[in-house]
Parts: sequence; C-alpha cells; structure tokens
Amino acid sequence: DSSMHSITTAVSNDYVKRFKDNWAEADQLKFARILVAILGVLGTAAAILLSQQDNEHLFDKLIGYIGLIGSPLAGLFLLGLFAPKAGRLHAWLGVSCSVLALLYAKMATDLVGLLYGLVGIGICFGVGFLSSLIISTSAKSNNA
Repeated sequence: DSSMHSITTAVSNDYVKRFKDNWAEADQLKFARILVAILGVLGTAAAILLSQQDNEHLFDKLIGYIGLIGSPLAGLFLLGLFAPKAGRLHAWLGVSCSVLALLYAKMATDLVGLLYGLVGIGICFGVGFLSSLIISTSAKSNNA
C-alpha cells in the first residue's frame, strides 16, 4: 500500500508535473487514483503469478527478484554517497556492468537468489568507484 503511494507521488511530482505547468490539483488527484489502481492490479497479478509457480521457498524467490531489480539502484546510491569523484559516466558504467553480471548470474550460474543483491551492489559500486579513479571526466560533463 505505501509503496504504491510512494511510486505514484514520485511519478506525478518528478515526471508528470515537470512537463505540465498548469496542472490542477483535481487533475493530479485523478491521475494519482488511476495510477494507484493500475499499480494495485499489477501487484495483485504479480502475487497471483508467483503463487502459481512451483516454489517451495517463495520468500527466497521474492528476495531474489528484489535483488535483481533493486541492487543496481542500491549500488548507485552507495556510489553517490561514498565516491565524490564519480560522475555520470562512472555511474552508467557501474549500473551497466551490474545489470550484465546479474543477467549472467541468473541465467548461467546456480547462484542462490539471496546473493543477487550482494552481486549487484558490489559490481555497481566497485566498477563505478574504480572507473572514477581511472577515468577522469571534465567538470562540465561530470555533474549528474
């Protein structure tokens, strides 16, 4: 419930409102209600889909999916927090390598899904941090 509202607030304030200068409050509320309903249907459909799969450990599978989706983002957050030299290029390198490593781990190895988060965060932060030490960018293009 709270995640649907958080996503709706982020989408309406950070994306839609940016492109609509005169967006009335009534229209914002209507958009938010529609988006929450769509997210609710998608969440319910995903839960039904997961429940129909033959899984003995559904929670482990859920944590694996969260690791696949959220770990590049968490690595990017850590990169921004602990690597002051890291810029846009370094962030893109970290995220790209993290996604590729996670795809490889998911499709070509028997890695337990609980470790996807560790792999994704580690690769994103490690590649981004090391590339920020090796590849220098100009001050103008470094700002994210």
